[in-house]
Amino acid sequence: MYTITDRLSERLAKAHYRIRTGEQLDVQSIRFVASKTKFFFPMLGLLSTHIVVLEKDDAKPSDIDNLFDIGFKLAKKINWIPLLRGMQFGYVVIPLIVGRDPDSDLLLYAALTPKAHFALFGFPVVVDLTRYQVAFFEGYKKLGGMMWPIMQKIVTQHIEPLVDGLSLETIK
Repeated sequence: MYTITDRLSERLAKAHYRIRTGEQLDVQSIRFVASKTKFFFPMLGLLSTHIVVLEKDDAKPSDIDNLFDIGFKLAKKINWIPLLRGMQFGYVVIPLIVGRDPDSDLLLYAALTPKAHFALFGFPVVVDLTRYQVAFFEGYKKLGGMMWPIMQKIVTQHIEPLVDGLSLETIK
């Protein structure tokens, strides 16, 4: 069966993300990880972005925390780059849960200001296939303020259009 995560995987691959499945990474609980590293000028360093996708119905906030932990471990394993002196390196981990009837606390949790650590940013995203909506932080906060628009852009460019397309398909 061709799912939204299959479409997302294809869409991210076209955007030059490297796709690795859970089987390839020996993490059976996840569907896939999409990774991309690029030079980030304001930081004068490299930004390593990893979208970790889990398909799960009735997901809870603890599921997103577990997915973030798995994602960060995989990010360090997948993308270790030696840096030139003076360069910086940062990880962006986007734990993405796709499923039906996610817990309302999970939707609220995804909409809150994400936690920021030094050189590590987490940006939880939840796709609710029951209501055809995407929950993520859409605001701006001074701490990590440069990073939030980058992560929001990933969601609005690659994830939201798929969900909008699904709701249109079901109307037909």
